[in-house]
Order: sequence, then C-alpha cells, then structure tokens
Amino acid sequence: MPFQVLPDSSRRFLEVRYSGEVTPVELRTAFAEGLRVAQELDTFLVLTDCVGMQGGHSLFDLYAMVADLAGHREVVRYKEAVLMPAAPGLAEKVTFWETACRNRGLWVKVFSDREPALAWLLD
Repeated sequence: MPFQVLPDSSRRFLEVRYSGEVTPVELRTAFAEGLRVAQELDTFLVLTDCVGMQGGHSLFDLYAMVADLAGHREVVRYKEAVLMPAAPGLAEKVTFWETACRNRGLWVKVFSDREPALAWLLD
C-alpha cells in the first residue's frame, strides 16, 4: 500500500506517509483513513510526509479532496504540515494543495524539512 497512517507515540499528532505512485483511489482512501484515526485519537494535527511520493494523481483529484476537507465538521481543528516530495515535478502538486487549502481558510503549510514542520505543527 502506498500510504501509512501512523499515530505519533505521544498521540499529539498523526502522520500520513506516502510512497511511490498514489492513485486517486489510494489518495482518497488515505484521506478517509487519516480522518478516521484523527477522530479516534481526537487530534487533527497532521504531518503529511510526501518525501517518497512519486505521483499517480492529478491536481483535479487534490482539488476534490480540498472541498471534502473544507466540508468536514472538524475542519476548525485541522492543521497540516506537508513535507515536500523528493521526486522532481511534484512540487507543483504539493504547493497547489497548500494554496487551495489556505484559500478555504485551512491551516496547511509546506516544508522541506521535518523538524521545522513539526515545530510549526505543534506550536
């Protein structure tokens, strides 16, 4: 499976880690699983690790997910730090996600390094 949903050992945040090609169906499955675990843990702080992602979905897929997220009842508690993928050409998708989310009033920010991402997320 090209994604993992991992609660942090402190249970303060949730990590969603992507790797390889992530199809639109897998992207939506990861999103749903992440929200399920977030509700279970009662934390909507999310570290999304896209470093190992290789692609597999489109900007249109991301746009549809932004709309889903913006309509979620816990959206006011949602904060997401996204780690930039290493694969060339995917920066556009990650920055699109950040911009589309922020345009909807969501706290989403892209980072190149894990430590600054966690510092912002947990602040």
